[in-house]
Amino acid sequence: MPRGTETVLLAEDDSAVQGMVAAMLRTQGYTVLQACNGEEALAVARSPLGQGINLLLTDVMMPRMGGMELAEQFSHLYPSAKVLFTSGYTDEPVAFHGISGDSVPFIEKPFLPSDLASKVREVLGSAPMTGH
Repeated sequence: MPRGTETVLLAEDDSAVQGMVAAMLRTQGYTVLQACNGEEALAVARSPLGQGINLLLTDVMMPRMGGMELAEQFSHLYPSAKVLFTSGYTDEPVAFHGISGDSVPFIEKPFLPSDLASKVREVLGSAPMTGH
């Protein structure tokens, strides 16, 4: 599986999913910072711990602040960082939130560790997401 040494900020409101995804990423060599919603993710990003974040991996739908709003605010803090969205919902709710698998980096839950590893490497190797 592809590996990396970058720092990933993981925003996921389901604690079981968050734990599994963080473990997958750490096994692949990444440093993982965890947050349970968008507000917490922004707090982490603004803290000394957040220095050097390379990738925001965020659930699309979370309480308090969804993934799209988080990504927009995060991109102002880290303009060169990449963003990867994830969701376990069907296409309609995800599209409603402005996320389309064709227009932005997206991986559908559930995913295999190998799929996550490949998608993270693909996104980190791509051009940074620009603000809307």
